[in-house]
Amino acid sequence: MNKLEKVFTKFANKKIFILSKNHSITYQEMYLRALAFVENLQNKHKSLSGKIIFLNMERSHNYFIAILGLIFLGATIIPISDKINNLELNYLRKKYKPFLEIENFNVRKTKKKVRVPQNFLLKSKIIFFTSGTTGKPRGILHNISNLLLSAESFSTLANYKAGKKILHNWPHYYMAGFFNMFLCSLVKGCTIVLDDEIGKNNYLKYWSTLKKSKIDFAYLSPTMAQALIAYSTYEKNIRKNSITTSIISTGSFLYRSTFLKFKDIFGINLIKCYGITEVGGSITLEKRKNITNNSVGKISSGIKIKISKDREILVKANFMFEGYLENSRDFKKFSSDYFATGDLGEFKNGLLYINGRNKEIIKKGGEQVSLIRIEDTALDFDDVKDVIARGVTSEFWGETVELDVVFLPDNKKINQINRIEILKKYLQQNLSQLEMPTKIYSVESIPKTLIGKNYRQVFQLL
Repeated sequence: MNKLEKVFTKFANKKIFILSKNHSITYQEMYLRALAFVENLQNKHKSLSGKIIFLNMERSHNYFIAILGLIFLGATIIPISDKINNLELNYLRKKYKPFLEIENFNVRKTKKKVRVPQNFLLKSKIIFFTSGTTGKPRGILHNISNLLLSAESFSTLANYKAGKKILHNWPHYYMAGFFNMFLCSLVKGCTIVLDDEIGKNNYLKYWSTLKKSKIDFAYLSPTMAQALIAYSTYEKNIRKNSITTSIISTGSFLYRSTFLKFKDIFGINLIKCYGITEVGGSITLEKRKNITNNSVGKISSGIKIKISKDREILVKANFMFEGYLENSRDFKKFSSDYFATGDLGEFKNGLLYINGRNKEIIKKGGEQVSLIRIEDTALDFDDVKDVIARGVTSEFWGETVELDVVFLPDNKKINQINRIEILKKYLQQNLSQLEMPTKIYSVESIPKTLIGKNYRQVFQLL
């Protein structure tokens, strides 16, 4: 009996797997409907083992049934946004040449003995794309069997337990939506509470969702946390210490200023974690409360950490990705022992500390300057909503820093020039002369990925 069959046998009808507004499905129902989905595809296609399948469905029970069914078939799954435009979809079709595209289906439970390919967990793959912060997203190829090992490791570290409720309100076609909210829940017998994808149209109902559904674990990217802070003036029902949900921050670097503002307004310690898609998802968790330094906590089992001479974090795991799939033919296999993350940090006393990324450190006059520290300091200023620091080529210094700032709505009717000057004085009091931006610009918005990472590469080219 394989790992997935053991999960469904263990929990069967005893546990609800997915719960949404109007419907619930048990582990047993999920399993039987996935087998019916398998049967349906087997009647149409001789084999899907190793074939590239586009899964282009809206977030629903059926989406996760399809994911499970395609795993049983040993397919190579590429989850795609159901909101993708035709131009982007045609680009992906041309690049990856899918054998099949699945947009919807309608199958019931099967009572037949459905045969699934032997060793399907070793054959089945899934591809997630890099966030695109470098401007060149790549397909990261994972073996499902390895991801199950990773999910078992992290869900144990995070203390997932059978029956606990996990809020799923992230993009379902992203790594975090698949790994943290689906796969980690699955291996521990948790209940996934399927809600609308988080965004500007539903931030105001976030807290009521946590309370009404009695959510045990939820995830926020730092940008999502900043949005909730901004919306807090409109939220009258949230009170300090009224939420018992463990909220984990993932997706990008959590600024100290965001952590403190969130704690001050909502009375909640955001739990920091660190993850790399290539290494199998989330791999650390900071369980200690009120930690405002750069620690992202203990590493999960199966992980080894090294720090290079240049302070880059190198990671080795039992569940590494297989490599990058550039297109349907070109595959670059990962063959190194350790994966170079591009993040800078320290590993001491069993804890990992993140200091930023290689591309977030510039050299000014031969000295290293952290863009993350400058951004964090600017975000600590009450009038600032969002910010991005960028390195700019300088003939004298080599590089200097410029700052783009999104200010909060101006209730005091101060013109933008004066607001910039006030911010500049604040930064002069809290940054060294080497760190001070040479120019500060007021902008309307800062481009983000869906999970809130800055498109820093876009700004570097401006």
